[in-house]
Amino acid sequence: EFALMVNDFEILKSYLDEGANGIESDITFSDEGEPEYTFHGVPCDCRRWCDRSVGIGEYLQHLSDLTTPGNPKFRENLLVVVLDLKLNGLSQDALRQGGLRLADKLAAHYWTGNRKARAYFIISVPKTSESEFMRTFRKELDEINFGDMSAKIGFDFTDNGDFKETQKVYEGLGISEHIWASDGITNCIPLLLRGTDRLEDLTRQRDEPGYKYIDKVYAWTYDKETSVVKALELGVDGVMTNYADFVIKVLNKPEHSSKYRLATYDDNPFEKFTA
Repeated sequence: EFALMVNDFEILKSYLDEGANGIESDITFSDEGEPEYTFHGVPCDCRRWCDRSVGIGEYLQHLSDLTTPGNPKFRENLLVVVLDLKLNGLSQDALRQGGLRLADKLAAHYWTGNRKARAYFIISVPKTSESEFMRTFRKELDEINFGDMSAKIGFDFTDNGDFKETQKVYEGLGISEHIWASDGITNCIPLLLRGTDRLEDLTRQRDEPGYKYIDKVYAWTYDKETSVVKALELGVDGVMTNYADFVIKVLNKPEHSSKYRLATYDDNPFEKFTA
């Protein structure tokens, strides 16, 4: 599960204390494409404080401490970090610069030379038209000799678009693994209105033998038991929520615990699950 809008240290500690094994953080950029802060702003999900923020370098360093075995701050349950990139309005040049600079920031502040920090990252881009960000991000990792860290990186587009079109974009980027697909809407709108047709399509596509362009499917934002149970029934790999402890309680109910559990570090977030 992913705790949503984890944009400062206080809320990060709170969610980890609740038992979350994944977090989603919002990353803002300057007009030139420089990664600057964790910040969502208004509007955001209902019943949430939208203005939490911390500098990107400081945030990545803190995540590094939390996910490095042997560090006094190490939190064993934190496995996956979704970086929800706020790229709206950036030019293609700025997108290219943004991908390059985010790779640099991860190398400088998260892996910091020793590469012992063990979290996986999902680079979550809003629109397929912003795919240049992914291209330069991957290229820069190679050029700064952090290409081996690609094993810890996955990708996701969050525009709820036609996945056949999304597949073409991935093909153009040369990406055919470590792909997460998502479907969702703000918690202010009931799941009943959103429906689950697209989510069902994604899980069906994921499970097609030999299909390479979806490894995992997650749903957002699921804050009610009926929604979480529906997601489990559809076979999703993860849910984003504002209430991590609540989702864990649902998972631990006898009717679910025999079939589902929270992922641990022994599970690979880029491998398809087979029952």
